[in-house]
Formats: sequence, structure tokens, C-alpha cells
Amino acid sequence: MYDVPELDNNGDNKKELSKQIHFLLCEICFWCASCLSSKTVSVAKCPNCYNNKIKWMPISNINLYQLGMTRMLQTVELGNHIIAVYINNDEKFNEAFAFLKEGLQRNEAIVITTTDLSKDEIRARMRNKWKVDVAELESRGDIIIRTTEEVYFPDGIPNIQRIVALWSTLAENCLSRGKLGIRIFGDMTAFFKNGFTKELLEYESCLEQRFNFPAIGICAYDSNDIDNYMTSEQIRQLQQHHNTVWMENYQ
Repeated sequence: MYDVPELDNNGDNKKELSKQIHFLLCEICFWCASCLSSKTVSVAKCPNCYNNKIKWMPISNINLYQLGMTRMLQTVELGNHIIAVYINNDEKFNEAFAFLKEGLQRNEAIVITTTDLSKDEIRARMRNKWKVDVAELESRGDIIIRTTEEVYFPDGIPNIQRIVALWSTLAENCLSRGKLGIRIFGDMTAFFKNGFTKELLEYESCLEQRFNFPAIGICAYDSNDIDNYMTSEQIRQLQQHHNTVWMENYQ
């Protein structure tokens, strides 16, 4: 048990107590706990894996969404076919860039397809936030930036067989260049904007729950599109064709 400072009857110490609440996270196994810390308390080793990589974070300084996102992204692995629903573009692209950066650090090629950010905006964000030479990485094929239309319906309508073959071919090319696989963030908003809801469902239904080639994919949906264009049965159909579901309000 941790020492807890006593509160007087008037609760005069509550403000001081709140300053002492910390979130503990093991950087090795991701064990976590909250702790009412005092000068006499120290947690030096993880009680789960016994490593000494314990990070102490004051609760007041923690972005809980950011923390949850970080922990989710650290659990993904090659083969994961993920569906995620976002309430706004800030949430969507914060997760997209965190997801893709992790892939680049793991020696995976990365792909982003969207129409909600321009290619120049994407490049600028990668360059400024990641401190990498985006032009060089693009020239090597380590970073691929495309609009949704360029990948999914370059001829005006979606060609499902072509799209599936594209991902498999990209993954094989990455392996031949010494990469561990490919990581894809696919923004599905343009399907709805172009009236391709039916074709989108057909495409998702052609994919396995788990990829049989070395890829990790996030199929990104906006909550407004889900609410406005999809029935409950269609939402269940989408979930059945993904082995990881990040859509809290649609379970």
C-alpha cells in the first residue's frame, strides 16, 4: 500500500493531494497504476516484469486520449486489419501520423491515402514533426502519399480486385527491399463523398479479418459517415471483416 496524506474535516489538503497523484507506466510491459505519492514512497521496479523502467507522470499533465492511443498503437502487429472511427479530423490525423511514425521506426514502408489533407500538408507535417527527409524517403518508396481516388478509384469507379492486388504487390516489393512489411492508413471518407457506399462494403467484405501478407492496415471512418450512410447491419458487416475494432460507440 502507498502512504496517503490524511485530509482534515474541511478538506483543506485536497488541492495539495491532487498535485501528488501520479500515473505509473512500465515502459517494457505497459503495466500501469495510479499512485498517491508522498516523499516516503517510491516504486522503482515494475511488479509485473520486475524491470526498473517505470515512468512517473503527474495526472494533471496527462492527455488521457493520447495515452490510450499510444498504448493501442503499441499493440498492433503485422497482419492486423483494423477498423477505426473518428469524431473529427484532428483525432483522425493525430492517430494516423502516430501510427505511421511507429511503422517507419519499425522498418516498415508506410502509406497514407486521404483527401482531407493535401499531399503538401502531409509532407510538411511529417517533415516538421518527425524531422525526416520526406523527399528522400518517398523516392525510395519508404513513404507513399496518395489521394483516396488515386488508390481506390483512379478510373472513376472502385475496382476491388485491383485494390487487393495492389496491397499484396506493395507488401512483396517492401520485403524485397529489406522492409519488414507495409503499414497503411486508408481514409474512407471519399467513398461516401463520391456515392460509393455499396462498393466500399463490397471491398471490405473481400478482405480477410487478418491479412495473409505482411501488412498492417487501418481503415479510417468518420463518425458522421457511419451515422448518415450506414445501417446497423452494415456496421456489423464491417466489424466482421476486421480483426481489430476501434469504434467505441458502435459495439
